[in-house]
Amino acid sequence: MMASSDWWTRYFKLKDRFGDSGLVGVMVAETAPRGGRWRIDTWAMSCRVIGRRLEDLMLRHVWEAARAAGAKELEGRYVPSARNGMVADLYDRLGFIRQVITKSDEVVYAVDLASCNPPDVDFIRETRA
Repeated sequence: MMASSDWWTRYFKLKDRFGDSGLVGVMVAETAPRGGRWRIDTWAMSCRVIGRRLEDLMLRHVWEAARAAGAKELEGRYVPSARNGMVADLYDRLGFIRQVITKSDEVVYAVDLASCNPPDVDFIRETRA
Protein backbone atom coordinates (compact mmCIF):
# COMPACT_ATOMS: atom_id res chain seq x y z
CA MET A 1 0.00 0.00 0.00
CA MET A 2 2.78 2.41 0.90
CA ALA A 3 4.31 2.07 -2.58
CA SER A 4 1.00 2.41 -4.45
CA SER A 5 -0.40 5.70 -5.71
CA ASP A 6 -3.86 4.27 -4.95
CA TRP A 7 -3.23 4.64 -1.21
CA TRP A 8 -2.25 7.44 1.17
CA THR A 9 -0.55 6.21 4.35
CA ARG A 10 0.77 7.99 7.45
CA TYR A 11 1.82 7.14 10.95
CA PHE A 12 1.82 9.51 13.89
CA LYS A 13 3.91 9.82 17.01
CA LEU A 14 3.09 11.99 20.00
CA LYS A 15 5.34 13.80 22.41
CA ASP A 16 3.70 16.33 24.69
CA ARG A 17 3.75 17.65 28.25
CA PHE A 18 2.72 14.18 29.44
CA GLY A 19 5.82 12.59 27.88
CA ASP A 20 6.80 10.70 24.75
CA SER A 21 4.01 8.30 23.80
CA GLY A 22 5.81 7.01 20.71
CA LEU A 23 3.85 5.65 17.76
CA VAL A 24 0.17 6.27 18.55
CA GLY A 25 -1.70 6.42 15.26
CA VAL A 26 -1.96 5.06 11.74
CA MET A 27 -4.17 6.29 8.93
CA VAL A 28 -4.67 4.74 5.50
CA ALA A 29 -6.90 6.20 2.79
CA GLU A 30 -7.83 4.88 -0.63
CA THR A 31 -7.10 7.51 -3.25
CA ALA A 32 -8.06 5.60 -6.38
CA PRO A 33 -10.73 7.39 -8.42
CA ARG A 34 -14.10 6.86 -6.76
CA GLY A 35 -16.05 9.73 -8.25
CA GLY A 36 -13.76 12.26 -6.59
CA ARG A 37 -14.08 10.68 -3.16
CA TRP A 38 -11.18 9.48 -1.01
CA ARG A 39 -12.07 6.76 1.51
CA ILE A 40 -10.47 6.42 4.92
CA ASP A 41 -9.80 2.69 5.07
CA THR A 42 -7.96 2.48 8.40
CA TRP A 43 -7.81 4.92 11.30
CA ALA A 44 -6.17 3.37 14.33
CA MET A 45 -5.14 5.22 17.47
CA SER A 46 -3.84 4.29 20.87
CA CYS A 47 -6.62 4.68 23.43
CA ARG A 48 -4.23 6.57 25.72
CA VAL A 49 -4.17 9.56 23.35
CA ILE A 50 -7.76 9.69 22.14
CA GLY A 51 -9.31 12.97 23.20
CA ARG A 52 -6.01 14.84 23.23
CA ARG A 53 -6.88 16.17 19.75
CA LEU A 54 -4.36 14.09 17.84
CA GLU A 55 -7.37 12.80 15.92
CA ASP A 56 -7.94 16.37 14.67
CA LEU A 57 -4.37 16.55 13.39
CA MET A 58 -4.62 13.15 11.72
CA LEU A 59 -7.83 14.15 9.95
CA ARG A 60 -6.32 17.46 8.87
CA HIS A 61 -3.43 15.62 7.19
CA VAL A 62 -5.64 13.33 5.11
CA TRP A 63 -8.09 16.19 4.41
CA GLU A 64 -5.34 18.43 3.04
CA ALA A 65 -3.81 15.61 0.99
CA ALA A 66 -7.20 14.74 -0.53
CA ARG A 67 -7.91 18.39 -1.36
CA ALA A 68 -4.46 18.83 -2.91
CA ALA A 69 -5.08 15.75 -5.07
CA GLY A 70 -8.37 17.21 -6.32
CA ALA A 71 -10.75 15.03 -4.33
CA LYS A 72 -14.20 16.50 -3.71
CA GLU A 73 -15.21 14.38 -0.72
CA LEU A 74 -13.68 12.37 2.07
CA GLU A 75 -15.45 9.25 3.31
CA GLY A 76 -15.08 7.48 6.61
CA ARG A 77 -16.75 4.44 8.14
CA TYR A 78 -17.49 3.50 11.70
CA VAL A 79 -18.00 -0.19 12.40
CA PRO A 80 -19.13 -0.72 16.03
CA SER A 81 -17.14 -3.19 18.08
CA ALA A 82 -16.49 -3.94 21.72
CA ARG A 83 -13.19 -2.05 21.52
CA ASN A 84 -14.06 1.18 19.67
CA GLY A 85 -17.12 2.56 21.45
CA MET A 86 -15.12 5.54 22.69
CA VAL A 87 -14.95 6.88 19.12
CA ALA A 88 -18.55 6.17 18.10
CA ASP A 89 -19.20 9.90 17.64
CA LEU A 90 -15.79 10.81 16.15
CA TYR A 91 -16.94 11.48 12.59
CA ASP A 92 -20.00 13.38 13.86
CA ARG A 93 -17.77 15.54 16.07
CA LEU A 94 -15.40 16.24 13.18
CA GLY A 95 -18.15 17.56 10.89
CA PHE A 96 -18.86 14.54 8.70
CA ILE A 97 -22.44 13.85 7.60
CA ARG A 98 -23.98 10.39 8.05
CA GLN A 99 -24.69 8.83 4.68
CA VAL A 100 -25.78 5.24 5.30
CA ILE A 101 -26.30 2.86 8.17
CA THR A 102 -25.95 -0.71 6.95
CA LYS A 103 -27.55 -3.85 8.33
CA SER A 104 -24.38 -4.57 10.29
CA ASP A 105 -24.68 -1.16 12.03
CA GLU A 106 -21.73 0.16 10.03
CA VAL A 107 -22.16 3.91 9.52
CA VAL A 108 -20.78 5.59 6.39
CA TYR A 109 -19.90 9.27 6.69
CA ALA A 110 -18.74 11.87 4.18
CA VAL A 111 -17.59 15.45 4.20
CA ASP A 112 -17.51 17.91 1.29
CA LEU A 113 -13.90 19.10 1.15
CA ALA A 114 -14.74 22.34 -0.66
CA SER A 115 -17.51 23.62 1.58
CA CYS A 116 -16.11 22.61 4.97
CA ASN A 117 -12.86 23.34 6.73
CA PRO A 118 -10.59 20.79 8.35
CA PRO A 119 -10.18 20.85 12.13
CA ASP A 120 -8.19 23.75 13.53
CA VAL A 121 -4.92 22.42 14.89
CA ASP A 122 -3.03 25.69 15.28
CA PHE A 123 -2.33 24.76 18.91
CA ILE A 124 -0.14 21.83 17.77
CA ARG A 125 3.52 22.26 16.92
CA GLU A 126 4.46 19.61 14.41
CA THR A 127 7.90 18.19 13.94
CA ARG A 128 8.98 15.75 11.31
CA ALA A 129 11.75 13.25 11.73
